[in-house]
Amino acid sequence: MRCFSYMFLQLRLVVIPLQGASLMTLLSSVRSSAKTVLAIETVNGEVFGAFTSSPWRLNGSQFYGSCEAFLWRMRKPRSTECRTVLDRVKLESDIDTYGWTGSNRNIQLSNTKTIVLGGGGSEQNSHNSCDHNVDDDMYSTTTSSKSSDCYKFGISINGDLSTGTTEYCTTFGNPKLTVEEGEHFDIANLEVWTITPVSNVAQAEKLELSRQFVFDHGNVVQ
Repeated sequence: MRCFSYMFLQLRLVVIPLQGASLMTLLSSVRSSAKTVLAIETVNGEVFGAFTSSPWRLNGSQFYGSCEAFLWRMRKPRSTECRTVLDRVKLESDIDTYGWTGSNRNIQLSNTKTIVLGGGGSEQNSHNSCDHNVDDDMYSTTTSSKSSDCYKFGISINGDLSTGTTEYCTTFGNPKLTVEEGEHFDIANLEVWTITPVSNVAQAEKLELSRQFVFDHGNVVQ
């Protein structure tokens, strides 16, 4: 169980409409938020995502992020039949989490082509050392010729937020987060929840905007 030392936590939902959406839409919507929960639902009803505690930002080919991050997934698809509301609540709260293993610092990567969570290694070579960056030709989530273990990502999402991949990665020691054949998945819904230590949405937005002002003027190293 992960605990925060805040008396109040305000959750603010950022819904990303997938039609005509882009990574720039997503990143600009959450760039002021330090702590976020990403939730992805595939067309097959599987739900998974990540918690991160470093603000998402354009960062080229360099990984960044805090070791507080973790991946998560619902154990059963949302399409699973539920007879009662309590069954539905139990279904959607029954999750697995995969925390940082300490094997590398490949936690978050984001640019105009992709966002990535976790990378590097294989189960047979879990201590494989990888650089904390990726090459330009490895950004595409549709690439099928990733020859290096360094390009096995826990989660990656393409630039128009329509598809992604999930594989075992050393960073979080997670299994592939879907039961679909292969590593690719198609996205039906995508949400980002921001977590702010205040008691209402108005205060959350004010605090996030103040934080972004400081970041934009270079007085704080993110």
